[in-house]
Formats: sequence, structure tokens, C-alpha cells
Amino acid sequence: MPGRCAALAVDVRRRGGSARCRAARRARTGDPPQAGGGAVTLGFETRWVLVALASYAVVSTAASLLLAAGLRSVLARLVSRSPSPRTTADRILLLRLLPCLFGALCAVAASLAFALFEPRTHGEAVGWPFVCAATAGAVLLLLALGRGARSALASLAVGEVWSAGSPARTPAPLAAREVEADFPVVALSGLWRPRLVLARRVADACSEEEMQAVVAHEMAHLHAHDNVRQAVLTLCPDLFALLPAARVLERSWREAAERAADEAATAGDESRRLALASALVKVARLAVGPRAPVLPGSTLLRGEPIAERVRSLLSPPASDALDRSGVAGLGGSPRGAAGLALLAVSSALFAASRPELFELVEAAIRLGR
Repeated sequence: MPGRCAALAVDVRRRGGSARCRAARRARTGDPPQAGGGAVTLGFETRWVLVALASYAVVSTAASLLLAAGLRSVLARLVSRSPSPRTTADRILLLRLLPCLFGALCAVAASLAFALFEPRTHGEAVGWPFVCAATAGAVLLLLALGRGARSALASLAVGEVWSAGSPARTPAPLAAREVEADFPVVALSGLWRPRLVLARRVADACSEEEMQAVVAHEMAHLHAHDNVRQAVLTLCPDLFALLPAARVLERSWREAAERAADEAATAGDESRRLALASALVKVARLAVGPRAPVLPGSTLLRGEPIAERVRSLLSPPASDALDRSGVAGLGGSPRGAAGLALLAVSSALFAASRPELFELVEAAIRLGR
């Protein structure tokens, strides 16, 4: 029996042993590791939070850089292979979320592994690279909160302008007001209680049929929850949000969302398509000169060229068949999205249960110590 135990011990040592056993042996020593010149000793709870922040920062930053490097080619493939503008917008949104999703899953896995295997009896010295990575994660979150605060303040400003307006002449199934504005504003503002803001210049220039098409366009944004989707694009807490590529992706999403709203508002009806195209041309003419305000939410026009939208409205409507291919096809239904979420969470939990992940986390904590 002693010989068999010795053989088992040798086999465990050859395999590196379990992370839990090594952590337990370290806990029984009773003395915390001494901090070197470039390290600081922190308690379990602090290290646990820093592990989540650091792992999120590292993974989301790597994914952000990869996405930025290949963005134009990926966008071109998404647009060419999407059966409808709405599918294009959904796929672009999913693409934008990937750095955050990868970072969040890795943060969950790393922090769970740390909680499972790390002893809670004493502090441990951490290296400066680990602290810097965790600080970067905190900065990314704070910057996202700052963008959210600016968006909220802009929404409040729009609310004040809306309150000063008069009831819209065109009937709308939601609160709508006409306001005095130099730029021909047509905007759906707000997340929880969206309100329709119409510049009086637009109402004066457009016919009743054209205004009905404009209101239907904004209602299509409301039914698609485009304001919520745009807020998600703005609030993603990752490095990609700070790169020029983010503006390219957001502009591509807005173009796809506007074309999707055009299609939904006209429902394939030729007269509606002509009315909306005519309204777009009139609003674009009114927009020459005045500077477009920065408005949160969905707008009929932000001052961008409208030639492609008008050309699309004057052409046969795009098919809205559901595309089952690719990642967006898997997540294109509630069941598909739930399946992807379950697979991702299960993968994170499995990774957290592996001692190898804890050993990797420990190595990152000790780096530069």
C-alpha cells in the first residue's frame, strides 16, 4: 500500500497536480507572499474583482483590434450576403457586440475559476501588468458610462424642445409635436417613452400622404426597437468604441436600419414608396445649409446622401426572407439566440471548472511581481 501511494504521488507530480491542492498548500503556510519591488499585496475580494476587470480588458481589446483590422471586408460580405436590410442591420449589431461578448464570457470564466480554487486566508502580491490590465478594464467601463450620461443629457434636451412644440398636424400613434428648428428634424427620441419630434418646416413642405409615410417610417423604427439597438452600439464598453472603425460600423448600421425602416413603412406598396421617396428628397433639400444637430435616437435624415435610399424605394421591394446561414442565421430567432447564449454560458462554466484556467490566471497575477 505505501508503494502504491508513492506511485500515485509521483504521477500527480508529473501531471502538475491539481490547482486546488496547490492553493490549499499555500493557504496552510499561513504567511502571505511578499510583494516585490513592482508588486502590491491585495486581499481576495479585491483580487477577484481585478481578475474580472483584467480578463475582460485583455480579451475585449484583442477582439476589438481584430474586428477593426478586418472590418471593411467583413462588412462587405455581410451586406452582399444578407437577404434584406433588416437582416443586414441585425448582423452588423451582432458583429459590434462580439468584443464585449467575448470579454464578458472570459471575465465570467476567469473570475469563477479564481473563486473556486483560490484560498481566502490571506492576501497575495500582484504584479503591475495585472494591475494595469484591470485598470484598463475599469477605464473602459467608465468611458461607456460617460457616453451613456451624454446620451441621457441629449435626450433631456430633446425633451425640453419637444415640450415647447405644438401638437403635430399629422396623426401619429404616439406622442408627436412640431417644433421650430433650422434643420429639418424628424426624429424618434427616447428609450422607454419614445416621442416623435417634427420640424415645422418639414410639415409645411410635405403633403399629407408624404407626412403619413414619414410617420410610418419612424413607427417602423419604434417597432424594431432601433433606439435601444443604437444605445447598445453607443454603450459597448470596449476599445473598439474609441477607434475610427467604430464610426464606420455605426454608420453602416444606421444606413441598414434606415433602409429597413423604409421597407417596413411602405410594405411593398408602390404609392407609399413614391410618397416616402418624395418626402426624403424634400427633407434633403431643406437640409442644405443648416448643420445637422446631434440627436439621440432614430432620425429620418442626418444630412447624409439619400441617393441610395431613394433608388431603393423606386425599385421593387427587397425580399425579407429569413437567412438561416451564418452566425446571424443561428441567432435570428428567439430559440436560436437562446441556444447561442446557453452554449456560451456552458462553455464559460466548463472553462471555469478547469484547474488549467486558474493556473493561467495565477500566472497573470504574478507576472512582473
